[in-house]
Amino acid sequence: MLNEQVIYEKLKRFDIDITSTLSWQKVITPSWIEKQFGAYKGALYGISANRKLRSSNVSKDVRGLYFVGGTTHPGGGSPMVTISGINVANLIST
Repeated sequence: MLNEQVIYEKLKRFDIDITSTLSWQKVITPSWIEKQFGAYKGALYGISANRKLRSSNVSKDVRGLYFVGGTTHPGGGSPMVTISGINVANLIST
């Protein structure tokens, strides 16, 4: 069974059947993301989404060097949540 079929079956268990309304679909896999964006094994936010495994914001080797972005704590999730909220606010306010 294809991955998307597993999702469709899970949705059906909650009486949500979207298969009859689909006119087009695209499956995006980690290997596609890796090829498209150069993201190692398709991991857009670094090697781990786990706070304990994320890189520190402070360099251990270079004094005064600080890191930001998806591979550091708190990572890419916080900005994406904020942007998503702004998008929804714009949609419902128009």
